[in-house]
Amino acid sequence: MLEFQVIVLAAGKGSRITELTARKPKCLLPIGNQPMVYYPLKIIEKYGFKEVFLVVLETAKSEVEFALEKTDLAINVNVVTIPYDCDWGTADSLRHLASYIISDFIVVSSDLLTTINVKSILNFHRKNESSLTAVYLQPNTDVELNFVTPGTKSKTKIEKDLVGIDPVTKRLVFLASASDYEEVLPIKEKLLRKHGNVRIYTNLLDAHFFVMKKWLIKYLTFDKNLTTVKGELIPYVLKKQMSRDNKLPSLIDISPEISPMNHQNEKKTVDIFLLAKDLDYDILAKTLSSYNDHTGDLNPVYLNDNIKCYSYITKEFGIRTNTLHDFYKANKTVANYWNKIVEQELIKISPESVIESTQFDKETCIVGSMTKIAAKTSIKSTIFGTGCVIEQKTRISDCLIMNNVVVKEGCVISNCIICDDVIIENNCTLTSCLVGSQYTVSSKIDIFLNSVNNFKINFFFYCRFLGSHKNEILAEIESLMEI
Repeated sequence: MLEFQVIVLAAGKGSRITELTARKPKCLLPIGNQPMVYYPLKIIEKYGFKEVFLVVLETAKSEVEFALEKTDLAINVNVVTIPYDCDWGTADSLRHLASYIISDFIVVSSDLLTTINVKSILNFHRKNESSLTAVYLQPNTDVELNFVTPGTKSKTKIEKDLVGIDPVTKRLVFLASASDYEEVLPIKEKLLRKHGNVRIYTNLLDAHFFVMKKWLIKYLTFDKNLTTVKGELIPYVLKKQMSRDNKLPSLIDISPEISPMNHQNEKKTVDIFLLAKDLDYDILAKTLSSYNDHTGDLNPVYLNDNIKCYSYITKEFGIRTNTLHDFYKANKTVANYWNKIVEQELIKISPESVIESTQFDKETCIVGSMTKIAAKTSIKSTIFGTGCVIEQKTRISDCLIMNNVVVKEGCVISNCIICDDVIIENNCTLTSCLVGSQYTVSSKIDIFLNSVNNFKINFFFYCRFLGSHKNEILAEIESLMEI
């Protein structure tokens, strides 16, 4: 694995789940009993990598480092920061790391929870001499759960990608968002002329796991107009893959004096094909041999491309936890796949916690350290973070309860996400709710009396029990605003 470096992107602000990320970096949101970023780091470590670059916001560095110190990770994590006040995309983050990258590299998102076989992906990448390999996950019926996402009732909008793949060679030839097209999807004639048959997928999940040649990150240092990997870099590279110029240069054309800069332009834009060309001895070996970079494909238009992009499609388990629905689903399924991801026993109950309840389901619950669950409580299918206090006469089921949460006596909580430092007062009832961090759920009764109108006394009586909530987001309004 030494020929590959690894970059884990963890600087996302979680703009689609601001209810959860208002006071916590997205990469540190809990999945099971570990922070989200733990899982891609663990899968990389499992396949023999000793070092990884982790990109985080500069404001989150100390918090992320502290969280990783408490895990069992042995891999050397080099934390690289990017400015908080800059609206950087994923390609911008890669460009920021250009000076660190000296070999081909892997890019993986911190919100990926998966059991993919990294070794098989890298072997596929090597076999095809791919410039860029993108990993896609097929729908997995094993993780299709029937549950209600906590919070306000709203139909989950599924963002679909249109992924065009040559079914014979597995070349990735087209990528776009389905929302960019209404009824007609135009396909260029030269694409079909080159590949003959293209299959368009609409049900694949982008794992945001890419294997790239070193020259791609070098190209990003020249072309600073590309800001995102999936939305801009990959479509651009796919376009260049179709170009007539995408051929190995002849030995006569190869010269160490060739510069990647086009001096006809005052702005000196980079020639991507010169960056992508093979080393001289590789070209010589292919020229003097019966080398064919596509066994079974005799179309001369297809051979000897400089830029070659491939898709690796797998049925392995995988979830991108970038929406509230998928984040909740990841927490409901992580225990089932723990052994395959981490390859060690899952310690469901921390020895530093105290559980006095006789109706605590040990098979379906996970409890972090320093948590106390009192007697006369009923707890089922719930994940607890650290430092929680659950008082007696409470019933909790199918919940995710984060750190330092206090649930007072007589509460009934079902199918909820409770964020850090929440206090739920006595006798509250919460069903399918999301409670933001540092929020107090009150159990008071609000009474409103109104009278005196045109000298007539009209009494209006209003009574509401504030401790009963269903399908609500309970949080300070200011915490949900992103400026």
